[in-house]
Amino acid sequence: MFGENRQHLAALSSPKWERTQTDGNNGTTVIRFEFHQEFEGDGLTAEIGWFVQTTRSMGSIQPETLRLDESVLSSSSNNWTMTILNEDKSKYTVALSSCSYETLPLWRRDIELPGGDNLVFDVRFSESVFGTGRAALTRASWKHDGADIVSDDYFGLVYAADHHNWFEQFLFLLEEPVGEIYAVMVEEGFPRDTAQATVHWLGASFEILESTLPETYTITETSPESL
Repeated sequence: MFGENRQHLAALSSPKWERTQTDGNNGTTVIRFEFHQEFEGDGLTAEIGWFVQTTRSMGSIQPETLRLDESVLSSSSNNWTMTILNEDKSKYTVALSSCSYETLPLWRRDIELPGGDNLVFDVRFSESVFGTGRAALTRASWKHDGADIVSDDYFGLVYAADHHNWFEQFLFLLEEPVGEIYAVMVEEGFPRDTAQATVHWLGASFEILESTLPETYTITETSPESL
């Protein structure tokens, strides 16, 4: 099944797997595994395509098979995509990846607000040599009027950012509104940039009702055992 309307798609072809091996830089071998399969149903045609690429030193044992698990999905060297063909023959591509990035380092944002409220956002993030990386908001909490409002709901937590993780946004959708507040969003100018952080209180249409500057804003790498 595919999409929010849970459309039933049937396979048009058998899965196609391909393994290629080429010479890389500095005496390395580049190994690439690819998968493609076409589906159709309810007026929709879709192609699921996946590849993962690894680099090995020349002379080392080269894998003939690859196990697809969380360590591969969390890696920055893989790409799951689904290409959707609309009825007018136009195409768009949906990028798929891990839901949790559980193998990536966990960074905790602890935010003290004027008036005594506290926000905590737990983010999986692994920075690459280019200063950018994959990320996921996995847990959020808001301590308000003595109550702890907590969520680890995948569909209630949103991480968004521009290219190279600039202008990061962390959105926490409340299960029940608090007054007129339906969601809390934190913005950072650049990855782990505490100086430009701002907290926004959002209404029912995700409009900004009010914005607050934190009194303190700390970011620490946190082991899962301490949560």
